[in-house]
Amino acid sequence: MTHNQYDILAAEFAPEELADGYVFPAELSKTEQLETEAALAAALTACRQAMTPEVRLKGALLQLRFQMEDYLVKPAYQGQGVFGGYLKRYIDCLKKTRAEFAREIDITPSELSQYINHHRRPPQNVLIRLELHSRGTIPATFWYRLLEKECLHELETNMVLREDQAKYVKRATETDDACA
Repeated sequence: MTHNQYDILAAEFAPEELADGYVFPAELSKTEQLETEAALAAALTACRQAMTPEVRLKGALLQLRFQMEDYLVKPAYQGQGVFGGYLKRYIDCLKKTRAEFAREIDITPSELSQYINHHRRPPQNVLIRLELHSRGTIPATFWYRLLEKECLHELETNMVLREDQAKYVKRATETDDACA
């Protein structure tokens, strides 16, 4: 920050407000900057090494949850098998085999494989089991909304089904196409 920028802020705010609301960057030489970056890297490495497996798992699950949230709020559809992809990533976070995980939520490994590979949609009870398994870190509603997004996309884009079902509609309403 230049003195001119600071002077502009100082004219508008009291020193206490500046201290509370702004971070003023320190001007470091190249050597000081490299030393600071090395010290930060060493501190991060030490912190990561001190983490327990439980803390690492919680971090990985929260990261997955936030990625799911980001995907769910976006209108764009990523493609077939999004639910299965997130389920696979969830199992990977746990560092378990699919067979182990299937036993833990009381489904067969083949049933789990069908969910992951988009051959079958899981029933709501499995979504609840996923929530319970994560101890609420990833709610059942997130899993459901992933499936819902896939269903909506299929409904919007399945022209073959639309053409097939048109033969069952004997007489459509008499409106112009402006409403469509």
